[in-house]
Amino acid sequence: MTILEINRIEKYIKDRLLFKLEGRITVSKKDRIGIVGLNGAGKSTFLSVLSGKTDLDGGTISHNINMIEIAQNDETKVSGHAREYLSKWGIQKEIHHEMSGGEKMRIKIAEVLQRKFDLLLADEPTSHLDLSGIMKLEQEIKRVQGAVIIVSHDRAFLDAVCTKIIEINNERITEYQGNYSSYTKQQEMKLNRAQFEYEEYINEKSRLQQAFKEKQQKVKKMKHKPKRMSYKEANLGAEKARSKQAKVGRSAKAIEKRIEQLEKKEKPIIKDQAIFDLTQHKQIHNKFVIKMEQVTKKIAGRTLFSNLNVMIKPGMKVALIGNNGTGKSTLLKMIKEQKQGIFVPASCRIGFLHQTLKDLKKDQSILENVMDTSIYSKEKVRTILARMLFKRDEVHKKISVLSGGEKVKVALAKCFVSDTNLLLLDEPTNYLDIKTQESLEKVLKEYPGTVVFATHDRRLINQLATHVLMIENEKGFFIEGNYDALTFDIQ
Repeated sequence: MTILEINRIEKYIKDRLLFKLEGRITVSKKDRIGIVGLNGAGKSTFLSVLSGKTDLDGGTISHNINMIEIAQNDETKVSGHAREYLSKWGIQKEIHHEMSGGEKMRIKIAEVLQRKFDLLLADEPTSHLDLSGIMKLEQEIKRVQGAVIIVSHDRAFLDAVCTKIIEINNERITEYQGNYSSYTKQQEMKLNRAQFEYEEYINEKSRLQQAFKEKQQKVKKMKHKPKRMSYKEANLGAEKARSKQAKVGRSAKAIEKRIEQLEKKEKPIIKDQAIFDLTQHKQIHNKFVIKMEQVTKKIAGRTLFSNLNVMIKPGMKVALIGNNGTGKSTLLKMIKEQKQGIFVPASCRIGFLHQTLKDLKKDQSILENVMDTSIYSKEKVRTILARMLFKRDEVHKKISVLSGGEKVKVALAKCFVSDTNLLLLDEPTNYLDIKTQESLEKVLKEYPGTVVFATHDRRLINQLATHVLMIENEKGFFIEGNYDALTFDIQ
C-alpha cells in the first residue's frame, strides 16, 4: 500500500540546483529507506522537504499520513508516558542538560518510537549511539509498523535495516532496491555498464570518422586525372567518373549522418575521494608506543575503568570500544596528556582528533586552520584539501559556515599534515559521508604509524583494527583482531 508519492521534485538553494528527481518514487508502509550521498548533497534538506518544513521549487509530494521525525538538532521534550519507555533504552537517571550525546539521542528515539506513526523520518539517528544502542535501534526499526526513511552514514546499519536506498548524487535523486551492499553492487554494475557503453560509443565514432575521412580523400583524388591519362582520355570518361564520384560522395554523407545520429554517451563521472598524503613519517623504534600500568579513572565518585594494563606496539591499529559513558574519550585524553600510569616514548608525535573538534578556530578559514600545524607547503596542503573535495576557493571558507562532516574532514586534515606518528582519533567517522569514510579506511590502513580510535562504526573496526580494547564493567579487555573476532556479546 502506497502511503507517500514523490513526483519530479526539484530543490534549489538560491540559483543552484541542489537535487532533482526525474521520475517518481513511491513509499509503502513496510519500506525501510536509507538516504545516502556526499556531505552537502542535500540529504537533510530532502527529509525537510518530505516533512513539509521546506518548500519545493518543482514537482509534488502527495500523502495523507501521520508523519514524525527524529531530527539532528531538535531538543526533545520527554512526555510522562515516554519516561516509562526510557528505561528500555538504558536511561534510568533524571534527564539533565549535561547528558552525553548518546544519552540525548536515546531519549529522542525513546520519545518518538513510543508514538504511533505511518512514516518516521530520521536524520542521523545512530550519531553518538554506542554499539548496543545501534543494535537496539536496528531491532526497533525492523519491528515498527510504519515506514521509515533514514539519513545515515553507518553502512552496517543500512545493511541491517534497509529495503531500499535513495542516492542523492550530482544533483540527481536515484532509487535502488535492496540494502546498502546491494546498492553498491548495483552502482558498480551501473558504472561498469556506463564505462562499457562510453568506450563502445568512442570506438564506433572513431571508426566512422576514419571511414568518412577515407571517403573524402577518395573523392578528392577522383577530381584529378590519373598521371598516365591524357586530357582527351580523361574527358571521354568524365561522365562515368562523375557518377562514381557522386556515389562515393553520397557514401561519405551517409557516414557523416550516422556520426550525427550516434547516441551520445557521456564519460562516467568518478568523484575525487578524500586521499590523505602520508609521505613523511618518523618511525618509533621503542618496544611500545603506549604502555598502561594500573590505569584507573574516577569521575564524581564513579569509576569509569580501573587497573588497565595494556601495551600498544608500533604499527598497531587499535579500536577503542564500549558503551556510552564508559570513558573512551576520557582515556584518549589521558593518553595524550600522559596521565599517571601511561607511558609514551619521547619520539612520539601525537595527532589528536577531538570529538568536539575544539582545535578548529571558527573565525579562520579551512586553509588557515590546516596550515597552522602543517609541515607541508601551502601548495601541498591545497592539493591535499582538493583531494578531500575542498577545491579552489572553497579552502577560504570559514569554519563557522561548514557542515559537521566538513569540519571533521578539516580536523582530520590537520592531523594528517602535522608531524605525527601516533594518531588518537575520537569518533573519526562521525558526520562523514560514506565515500569519505571508505577513503579514510584506505588511508588509515596504509598509515605506517600507530592509530588508536574510539568508534561505534562496526565496518571501520572490521576494515582497520588489528586489535580491540574494550571497556566493559569498569575493566579493559585487549583482544587481537577486529570486530568479528569478539567472542562475547556487547550488552
